[in-house]
Amino acid sequence: MTTSLVAIADLFPPQDRGKFQGLIGLVYGMASVIGPTLGGFIIDNLSWNWIFLFNVPAGIPVLLLLARTFPRTRPEVEKRSLDYPGMATLTLAIVPILLALSWGGIQYEWGSPQTAGLLAFGLAMAAAFVVIESRADSPIVPLDVYRNRTVAVSVVVMFLSGLALYGSIMFVPLFFQGVLGASATTSDSFLTPMMLAVVVGAVLSGILLRRTGGRYRIQALFSTGLMTMGMWLISTMDERTSFAGAVGCIMVMGLGLGGTLTVFTVAVQNSVPFRFRGLATSIILFYRVAGGMLGLAVLGVVLTKRFSWRLEGALSGPVRAALSPDRLDAIKNNPQVLFDPSTTDTLKAEFAEAGVDGARMMDMLLDALNAALAGAVGDTLSVGAVAISLSIVAVLFLGKPGAPAHAPERG
Repeated sequence: MTTSLVAIADLFPPQDRGKFQGLIGLVYGMASVIGPTLGGFIIDNLSWNWIFLFNVPAGIPVLLLLARTFPRTRPEVEKRSLDYPGMATLTLAIVPILLALSWGGIQYEWGSPQTAGLLAFGLAMAAAFVVIESRADSPIVPLDVYRNRTVAVSVVVMFLSGLALYGSIMFVPLFFQGVLGASATTSDSFLTPMMLAVVVGAVLSGILLRRTGGRYRIQALFSTGLMTMGMWLISTMDERTSFAGAVGCIMVMGLGLGGTLTVFTVAVQNSVPFRFRGLATSIILFYRVAGGMLGLAVLGVVLTKRFSWRLEGALSGPVRAALSPDRLDAIKNNPQVLFDPSTTDTLKAEFAEAGVDGARMMDMLLDALNAALAGAVGDTLSVGAVAISLSIVAVLFLGKPGAPAHAPERG
Protein backbone atom coordinates (compact mmCIF):
# COMPACT_ATOMS: atom_id res chain seq x y z
CA MET A 1 0.00 0.00 0.00
CA THR A 2 2.80 2.38 0.88
CA THR A 3 4.71 1.70 -2.34
CA SER A 4 1.67 2.42 -4.50
CA LEU A 5 1.14 5.79 -2.80
CA VAL A 6 4.84 6.71 -2.95
CA ALA A 7 5.01 5.76 -6.63
CA ILE A 8 2.41 8.42 -7.43
CA ALA A 9 4.60 11.08 -5.84
CA ASP A 10 7.59 9.85 -7.84
CA LEU A 11 5.84 9.59 -11.20
CA PHE A 12 3.61 12.69 -11.26
CA PRO A 13 4.12 16.41 -10.57
CA PRO A 14 2.64 17.89 -7.36
CA GLN A 15 -0.39 19.42 -9.08
CA ASP A 16 -1.50 16.00 -10.40
CA ARG A 17 -0.91 13.92 -7.31
CA GLY A 18 -4.28 14.64 -5.73
CA LYS A 19 -6.12 13.24 -8.74
CA PHE A 20 -4.17 10.00 -8.73
CA GLN A 21 -4.34 9.63 -4.96
CA GLY A 22 -8.10 9.92 -5.40
CA LEU A 23 -8.00 7.12 -7.98
CA ILE A 24 -6.10 4.96 -5.50
CA GLY A 25 -8.85 5.72 -2.99
CA LEU A 26 -11.43 4.74 -5.61
CA VAL A 27 -9.80 1.36 -6.19
CA TYR A 28 -9.31 0.77 -2.46
CA GLY A 29 -12.90 1.65 -1.67
CA MET A 30 -14.35 -0.51 -4.44
CA ALA A 31 -12.19 -3.43 -3.32
CA SER A 32 -13.45 -2.92 0.23
CA VAL A 33 -17.01 -3.30 -1.06
CA ILE A 34 -16.47 -6.12 -3.57
CA GLY A 35 -13.98 -8.14 -1.53
CA PRO A 36 -16.18 -9.08 1.46
CA THR A 37 -19.11 -9.85 -0.83
CA LEU A 38 -16.97 -12.06 -3.04
CA GLY A 39 -15.47 -13.69 0.04
CA GLY A 40 -18.91 -14.54 1.37
CA PHE A 41 -19.92 -16.02 -1.99
CA ILE A 42 -16.78 -18.17 -2.08
CA ILE A 43 -17.34 -19.43 1.48
CA ASP A 44 -20.98 -20.26 0.79
CA ASN A 45 -20.25 -22.13 -2.45
CA LEU A 46 -16.72 -23.50 -2.00
CA SER A 47 -14.68 -23.10 1.21
CA TRP A 48 -12.62 -20.49 3.00
CA ASN A 49 -9.43 -22.00 1.48
CA TRP A 50 -10.47 -20.70 -1.92
CA ILE A 51 -10.34 -17.12 -0.70
CA PHE A 52 -6.56 -17.41 -0.53
CA LEU A 53 -6.25 -19.55 -3.67
CA PHE A 54 -8.20 -16.89 -5.56
CA ASN A 55 -5.28 -14.49 -5.08
CA VAL A 56 -3.00 -16.70 -7.17
CA PRO A 57 -4.76 -16.34 -10.55
CA ALA A 58 -5.70 -12.76 -9.64
CA GLY A 59 -2.11 -11.85 -8.78
CA ILE A 60 -0.35 -13.29 -11.84
CA PRO A 61 -1.71 -10.75 -14.37
CA VAL A 62 -0.97 -7.96 -11.91
CA LEU A 63 2.67 -9.05 -11.72
CA LEU A 64 2.88 -9.26 -15.52
CA LEU A 65 1.37 -5.79 -15.92
CA LEU A 66 3.82 -4.34 -13.40
CA ALA A 67 6.77 -5.96 -15.16
CA ARG A 68 5.73 -4.81 -18.64
CA THR A 69 4.12 -1.40 -18.14
CA PHE A 70 5.22 0.16 -14.85
CA PRO A 71 7.70 3.03 -15.51
CA ARG A 72 11.25 2.41 -14.43
CA THR A 73 12.80 5.21 -12.41
CA ARG A 74 16.50 5.70 -11.79
CA PRO A 75 16.86 7.99 -8.79
CA GLU A 76 20.23 8.70 -7.28
CA VAL A 77 20.62 6.11 -4.55
CA GLU A 78 22.48 7.14 -1.42
CA LYS A 79 24.60 4.37 0.06
CA ARG A 80 23.58 3.89 3.67
CA SER A 81 24.11 1.23 6.30
CA LEU A 82 21.04 -0.60 7.54
CA ASP A 83 19.71 0.42 10.93
CA TYR A 84 19.40 -3.04 12.50
CA PRO A 85 19.03 -1.78 16.12
CA GLY A 86 16.26 0.58 15.00
CA MET A 87 14.46 -2.18 13.11
CA ALA A 88 14.67 -4.53 16.10
CA THR A 89 13.45 -2.03 18.71
CA LEU A 90 10.66 -0.77 16.42
CA THR A 91 9.39 -4.33 15.95
CA LEU A 92 9.74 -5.12 19.66
CA ALA A 93 7.75 -1.97 20.46
CA ILE A 94 4.91 -2.41 17.98
CA VAL A 95 4.17 -6.13 18.29
CA PRO A 96 3.78 -6.33 22.11
CA ILE A 97 1.64 -3.16 22.21
CA LEU A 98 -0.65 -4.44 19.44
CA LEU A 99 -0.94 -7.83 21.16
CA ALA A 100 -1.80 -6.15 24.47
CA LEU A 101 -4.45 -3.98 22.83
CA SER A 102 -5.90 -7.01 21.03
CA TRP A 103 -5.94 -9.28 24.11
CA GLY A 104 -6.83 -6.72 26.78
CA GLY A 105 -10.32 -7.24 28.14
CA ILE A 106 -10.83 -10.37 25.99
CA GLN A 107 -8.25 -13.10 26.60
CA TYR A 108 -6.82 -11.34 29.65
CA GLU A 109 -7.92 -8.59 32.02
CA TRP A 110 -6.41 -5.16 31.42
CA GLY A 111 -4.59 -5.31 34.74
CA SER A 112 -3.31 -8.87 34.24
CA PRO A 113 0.45 -9.58 34.16
CA GLN A 114 0.18 -10.60 30.50
CA THR A 115 -1.46 -7.37 29.32
CA ALA A 116 0.41 -5.01 31.63
CA GLY A 117 3.71 -6.79 30.93
CA LEU A 118 3.32 -6.53 27.17
CA LEU A 119 2.39 -2.85 27.37
CA ALA A 120 5.30 -2.06 29.68
CA PHE A 121 7.76 -3.94 27.48
CA GLY A 122 6.44 -2.33 24.30
CA LEU A 123 6.65 1.17 25.78
CA ALA A 124 10.18 0.50 27.03
CA MET A 125 11.21 -0.61 23.55
CA ALA A 126 9.54 2.49 22.07
CA ALA A 127 11.65 4.67 24.36
CA ALA A 128 14.76 2.71 23.36
CA PHE A 129 13.83 3.15 19.70
CA VAL A 130 13.68 6.94 20.08
CA VAL A 131 17.09 6.99 21.77
CA ILE A 132 18.64 4.77 19.09
CA GLU A 133 17.17 6.79 16.22
CA SER A 134 18.45 10.04 17.71
CA ARG A 135 22.01 8.67 17.64
CA ALA A 136 22.03 6.46 14.53
CA ASP A 137 24.02 7.47 11.45
CA SER A 138 21.33 6.17 9.08
CA PRO A 139 18.13 5.87 11.16
CA ILE A 140 15.21 3.94 9.74
CA VAL A 141 12.93 6.75 10.99
CA PRO A 142 14.86 10.04 11.12
CA LEU A 143 13.31 12.05 13.93
CA ASP A 144 13.88 15.25 11.95
CA VAL A 145 10.88 14.40 9.78
CA TYR A 146 8.58 15.15 12.74
CA ARG A 147 9.86 18.73 12.82
CA ASN A 148 7.98 19.34 9.60
CA ARG A 149 4.73 20.92 10.76
CA THR A 150 2.69 19.34 7.96
CA VAL A 151 3.96 15.88 8.89
CA ALA A 152 3.34 16.45 12.61
CA VAL A 153 -0.23 17.66 12.03
CA SER A 154 -0.90 14.85 9.55
CA VAL A 155 0.26 12.25 12.06
CA VAL A 156 -2.27 13.54 14.60
CA VAL A 157 -5.13 13.72 12.10
CA MET A 158 -4.41 10.31 10.58
CA PHE A 159 -4.24 8.78 14.06
CA LEU A 160 -7.70 10.17 14.81
CA SER A 161 -9.07 9.22 11.37
CA GLY A 162 -7.95 5.65 12.08
CA LEU A 163 -10.08 5.76 15.21
CA ALA A 164 -13.02 6.95 13.10
CA LEU A 165 -12.53 4.27 10.43
CA TYR A 166 -12.02 1.28 12.68
CA GLY A 167 -14.57 2.47 15.22
CA SER A 168 -17.20 2.68 12.50
CA ILE A 169 -16.33 -0.75 11.11
CA MET A 170 -16.70 -2.22 14.61
CA PHE A 171 -19.66 -0.39 16.13
CA VAL A 172 -21.94 0.43 13.18
CA PRO A 173 -22.70 -3.27 12.42
CA LEU A 174 -23.15 -3.79 16.16
CA PHE A 175 -25.81 -1.09 16.17
CA PHE A 176 -27.63 -2.43 13.11
CA GLN A 177 -27.60 -5.99 14.37
CA GLY A 178 -28.26 -5.48 18.06
CA VAL A 179 -30.53 -2.44 18.00
CA LEU A 180 -32.28 -2.39 14.63
CA GLY A 181 -32.56 -6.18 14.43
CA ALA A 182 -30.63 -6.74 11.19
CA SER A 183 -28.99 -10.08 10.54
CA ALA A 184 -25.22 -10.48 10.78
CA THR A 185 -24.84 -10.51 6.99
CA THR A 186 -27.17 -7.56 6.48
CA SER A 187 -25.54 -5.51 9.24
CA ASP A 188 -22.11 -5.85 7.61
CA SER A 189 -23.57 -4.84 4.25
CA PHE A 190 -24.54 -1.46 5.73
CA LEU A 191 -20.83 -0.58 5.72
CA THR A 192 -21.01 -0.57 1.91
CA PRO A 193 -22.60 2.92 1.70
CA MET A 194 -19.89 4.24 4.02
CA MET A 195 -17.08 2.77 1.91
CA LEU A 196 -18.70 4.15 -1.26
CA ALA A 197 -18.86 7.53 0.45
CA VAL A 198 -15.15 7.18 1.31
CA VAL A 199 -14.48 6.58 -2.38
CA VAL A 200 -16.48 9.65 -3.42
CA GLY A 201 -14.79 11.79 -0.76
CA ALA A 202 -11.32 10.64 -1.82
CA VAL A 203 -11.94 11.27 -5.53
CA LEU A 204 -13.58 14.67 -5.00
CA SER A 205 -10.79 15.74 -2.68
CA GLY A 206 -8.19 14.79 -5.28
CA ILE A 207 -10.00 16.74 -8.00
CA LEU A 208 -10.38 19.81 -5.80
CA LEU A 209 -6.71 19.71 -4.80
CA ARG A 210 -5.77 19.86 -8.46
CA ARG A 211 -8.19 22.64 -9.35
CA THR A 212 -7.52 24.84 -6.33
CA GLY A 213 -3.76 24.53 -6.42
CA GLY A 214 -3.38 22.70 -3.12
CA ARG A 215 -5.49 24.57 -0.57
CA TYR A 216 -4.74 21.95 2.03
CA ARG A 217 -5.95 23.75 5.13
CA ILE A 218 -9.38 24.67 3.71
CA GLN A 219 -10.01 21.17 2.39
CA ALA A 220 -8.64 19.59 5.55
CA LEU A 221 -10.96 21.69 7.72
CA PHE A 222 -13.94 20.75 5.56
CA SER A 223 -13.07 17.03 5.53
CA THR A 224 -12.30 16.72 9.24
CA GLY A 225 -15.43 18.73 10.00
CA LEU A 226 -17.55 16.32 7.94
CA MET A 227 -15.85 13.36 9.62
CA THR A 228 -16.57 14.75 13.09
CA MET A 229 -20.16 15.67 12.24
CA GLY A 230 -20.74 12.20 10.80
CA MET A 231 -19.45 10.50 13.94
CA TRP A 232 -21.64 12.75 16.08
CA LEU A 233 -24.68 11.96 13.94
CA ILE A 234 -23.98 8.24 14.32
CA SER A 235 -23.73 8.69 18.08
CA THR A 236 -27.28 10.15 18.17
CA MET A 237 -28.85 7.04 16.61
CA ASP A 238 -31.12 4.95 18.81
CA GLU A 239 -33.77 2.22 18.48
CA ARG A 240 -36.13 4.74 16.83
CA THR A 241 -33.66 5.54 14.02
CA SER A 242 -34.72 4.32 10.58
CA PHE A 243 -32.41 2.34 8.33
CA ALA A 244 -32.36 5.19 5.82
CA GLY A 245 -31.47 7.70 8.52
CA ALA A 246 -28.66 5.49 9.82
CA VAL A 247 -27.24 5.03 6.33
CA GLY A 248 -27.31 8.80 5.80
CA CYS A 249 -25.34 9.36 9.00
CA ILE A 250 -22.59 6.91 8.12
CA MET A 251 -22.31 8.30 4.60
CA VAL A 252 -21.60 11.79 5.97
CA MET A 253 -18.70 10.39 7.96
CA GLY A 254 -17.49 8.37 4.97
CA LEU A 255 -17.31 11.51 2.80
CA GLY A 256 -15.23 13.29 5.42
CA LEU A 257 -13.00 10.31 5.99
CA GLY A 258 -12.26 9.84 2.29
CA GLY A 259 -11.40 13.50 1.87
CA THR A 260 -9.15 13.42 4.91
CA LEU A 261 -7.15 10.43 3.68
CA THR A 262 -6.44 12.03 0.31
CA VAL A 263 -5.65 15.59 1.36
CA PHE A 264 -3.15 14.65 4.04
CA THR A 265 -1.36 12.07 1.91
CA VAL A 266 -0.84 14.68 -0.80
CA ALA A 267 0.05 17.42 1.70
CA VAL A 268 2.75 15.29 3.31
CA GLN A 269 4.25 14.16 0.00
CA ASN A 270 4.41 17.74 -1.26
CA SER A 271 6.01 19.08 1.92
CA VAL A 272 9.01 16.79 2.45
CA PRO A 273 12.24 16.38 0.48
CA PHE A 274 12.46 13.49 -1.95
CA ARG A 275 14.61 11.39 0.42
CA PHE A 276 11.89 11.52 3.10
CA ARG A 277 8.91 10.94 0.80
CA GLY A 278 8.61 7.18 1.21
CA LEU A 279 9.22 7.43 4.94
CA ALA A 280 6.62 10.18 5.47
CA THR A 281 4.00 8.30 3.45
CA SER A 282 4.53 5.12 5.44
CA ILE A 283 4.43 7.05 8.72
CA ILE A 284 0.94 8.44 8.15
CA LEU A 285 -0.35 5.00 7.12
CA PHE A 286 1.20 3.50 10.24
CA TYR A 287 -0.41 6.05 12.53
CA ARG A 288 -3.79 5.45 10.92
CA VAL A 289 -3.58 1.77 11.83
CA ALA A 290 -2.19 2.56 15.29
CA GLY A 291 -5.02 5.02 15.91
CA GLY A 292 -7.54 2.38 14.92
CA MET A 293 -6.05 -0.23 17.26
CA LEU A 294 -5.76 2.09 20.24
CA GLY A 295 -9.15 3.63 19.53
CA LEU A 296 -10.85 0.24 19.42
CA ALA A 297 -9.26 -0.74 22.73
CA VAL A 298 -10.39 2.44 24.47
CA LEU A 299 -13.84 2.55 22.89
CA GLY A 300 -14.35 -1.14 23.67
CA VAL A 301 -13.82 -0.43 27.36
CA VAL A 302 -16.21 2.54 27.19
CA LEU A 303 -18.86 0.38 25.49
CA THR A 304 -18.65 -2.35 28.13
CA LYS A 305 -18.82 0.07 31.05
CA ARG A 306 -21.69 2.12 29.63
CA PHE A 307 -23.64 -1.00 28.66
CA SER A 308 -23.33 -2.36 32.19
CA TRP A 309 -24.43 0.96 33.71
CA ARG A 310 -27.38 1.41 31.36
CA LEU A 311 -28.57 -2.18 31.73
CA GLU A 312 -28.46 -1.84 35.50
CA GLY A 313 -30.98 0.99 35.26
CA ALA A 314 -33.14 -0.61 32.55
CA LEU A 315 -33.83 -3.96 34.24
CA SER A 316 -37.11 -4.27 36.13
CA GLY A 317 -37.32 -5.80 39.58
CA PRO A 318 -38.99 -9.10 38.53
CA VAL A 319 -36.47 -9.70 35.75
CA ARG A 320 -33.56 -8.96 38.09
CA ALA A 321 -34.99 -11.32 40.71
CA ALA A 322 -35.34 -14.14 38.17
CA LEU A 323 -31.65 -13.99 37.24
CA SER A 324 -28.90 -15.40 39.39
CA PRO A 325 -26.18 -12.91 40.44
CA ASP A 326 -23.57 -14.70 38.32
CA ARG A 327 -25.84 -14.71 35.27
CA LEU A 328 -26.66 -11.02 35.73
CA ASP A 329 -22.97 -10.10 35.99
CA ALA A 330 -22.19 -12.14 32.87
CA ILE A 331 -24.91 -10.34 30.90
CA LYS A 332 -23.84 -6.88 32.06
CA ASN A 333 -20.23 -7.51 31.04
CA ASN A 334 -21.09 -8.82 27.57
CA PRO A 335 -22.75 -6.32 25.20
CA GLN A 336 -22.87 -8.99 22.48
CA VAL A 337 -25.17 -11.28 24.47
CA LEU A 338 -27.94 -10.40 22.01
CA PHE A 339 -26.02 -12.11 19.20
CA ASP A 340 -25.27 -15.40 20.96
CA PRO A 341 -28.10 -17.90 20.28
CA SER A 342 -26.85 -20.33 22.92
CA THR A 343 -26.97 -17.64 25.62
CA THR A 344 -30.45 -16.46 24.65
CA ASP A 345 -31.70 -20.08 24.57
CA THR A 346 -30.30 -20.65 28.05
CA LEU A 347 -31.99 -17.47 29.30
CA LYS A 348 -35.31 -18.52 27.78
CA ALA A 349 -35.06 -21.87 29.55
CA GLU A 350 -34.28 -20.21 32.88
CA PHE A 351 -37.21 -17.83 32.55
CA ALA A 352 -39.51 -20.69 31.53
CA GLU A 353 -38.77 -22.30 34.88
CA ALA A 354 -40.01 -19.13 36.55
CA GLY A 355 -43.61 -19.91 35.51
CA VAL A 356 -46.21 -18.43 33.22
CA ASP A 357 -44.56 -15.01 33.25
CA GLY A 358 -41.28 -16.40 31.95
CA ALA A 359 -41.92 -15.47 28.31
CA ARG A 360 -43.01 -11.95 29.26
CA MET A 361 -39.93 -11.46 31.43
CA MET A 362 -37.72 -12.68 28.58
CA ASP A 363 -39.28 -10.04 26.31
CA MET A 364 -38.68 -7.43 29.00
CA LEU A 365 -35.03 -8.50 29.26
CA LEU A 366 -34.54 -8.30 25.48
CA ASP A 367 -36.10 -4.82 25.43
CA ALA A 368 -33.76 -3.74 28.23
CA LEU A 369 -30.76 -5.21 26.39
CA ASN A 370 -31.70 -3.40 23.17
CA ALA A 371 -32.14 -0.08 24.95
CA ALA A 372 -28.90 -0.51 26.92
CA LEU A 373 -26.93 -1.43 23.81
CA ALA A 374 -28.33 1.48 21.81
CA GLY A 375 -27.44 3.91 24.60
CA ALA A 376 -24.01 2.38 25.13
CA VAL A 377 -23.15 2.53 21.42
CA GLY A 378 -24.28 6.17 21.35
CA ASP A 379 -22.19 6.99 24.43
CA THR A 380 -19.17 5.25 22.94
CA LEU A 381 -19.42 7.02 19.61
CA SER A 382 -19.93 10.33 21.43
CA VAL A 383 -16.53 9.80 23.04
CA GLY A 384 -15.19 9.01 19.57
CA ALA A 385 -16.73 12.19 18.16
CA VAL A 386 -15.08 14.29 20.86
CA ALA A 387 -11.72 12.66 20.13
CA ILE A 388 -12.10 13.12 16.37
CA SER A 389 -13.03 16.77 16.83
CA LEU A 390 -9.44 17.32 17.96
CA SER A 391 -8.45 16.78 14.33
CA ILE A 392 -10.15 20.07 13.47
CA VAL A 393 -7.99 21.82 16.06
CA ALA A 394 -4.87 20.13 14.68
CA VAL A 395 -5.66 21.33 11.14
CA LEU A 396 -5.46 24.94 12.33
CA PHE A 397 -1.71 24.37 12.81
CA LEU A 398 -1.26 22.97 9.30
CA GLY A 399 1.51 24.83 7.54
CA LYS A 400 1.78 25.54 3.84
CA PRO A 401 3.95 22.85 2.19
CA GLY A 402 7.12 24.13 0.67
CA ALA A 403 8.36 23.39 -2.78
CA PRO A 404 8.60 19.61 -3.15
CA ALA A 405 11.41 17.77 -4.80
CA HIS A 406 10.92 16.88 -8.46
CA ALA A 407 10.08 13.33 -9.42
CA PRO A 408 13.11 11.16 -10.20
CA GLU A 409 14.24 10.87 -13.76
CA ARG A 410 12.56 8.08 -15.69
CA GLY A 411 14.62 5.36 -17.29
